[in-house]
Amino acid sequence: SEHPFNKLSPFAFSKDFLIPVPGMDNVFSHSVESIWQGLKVIDGNIDESLFKKKPKKKKGLVQGHKFEDKILDIGEARKKIYIPSYTFYLDNYVPSEIINNILDEQRAGKRIFLYDVENNGDLTKPEPLAHAAVLATYFNLKIFASDIEPINDVEEKLFAILDNPFCLLYTSDAADEED
Repeated sequence: SEHPFNKLSPFAFSKDFLIPVPGMDNVFSHSVESIWQGLKVIDGNIDESLFKKKPKKKKGLVQGHKFEDKILDIGEARKKIYIPSYTFYLDNYVPSEIINNILDEQRAGKRIFLYDVENNGDLTKPEPLAHAAVLATYFNLKIFASDIEPINDVEEKLFAILDNPFCLLYTSDAADEED
C-alpha cells in the first residue's frame, strides 16, 4: 500500500517498535509478522531470533504456534497471538491521524475498501489470513466503542438499537398486532 496507509501493515518493521510477544514475559518484537513467524513451531522449535528481524516466512511443516507452554491450533493462535499483537501495533505505532482519517471518512458515509492479497477472513481456516479482515473489524470496533454523538438520522437510530438491542423485539407494530 502507498504511504501513509502502508503503516497499517502487520509486516511493518522498525527497531523503534517494541511489540510485546504474547505468552512470553518481557519479550518484544519489531514487527507483528515477525511474532507470528517466530512463534511457529516447526520440528518442535520456535525461532525467537525472528522477533528482531524483518519479517520473513518460516518454511517447514507447522505444528502450531507456541503460547506460554502450549502449542495452539491456528484459530486459537490467531486469537491469542496475532490479533493482540496487531491491535497493540495499531494502537501504539500507527499515527492516530491515519486511524482517525479512516474513521472520519467512514462516519461521513464514505465506503472504505481494504485490499489484501488473501481473501480468508475466517480465523479458524488453516489458509493464510486476510489481514484486511482483521483491520476492518478493528475499525468497526473502534467506531462503536467510542463515545461519539450521532451526526445523522441513521447513526441516531443505530445508536438507539445498540444502546437497547431489545427495542427491536418490542416495536409499536408488534404491540399493535397483539391487540
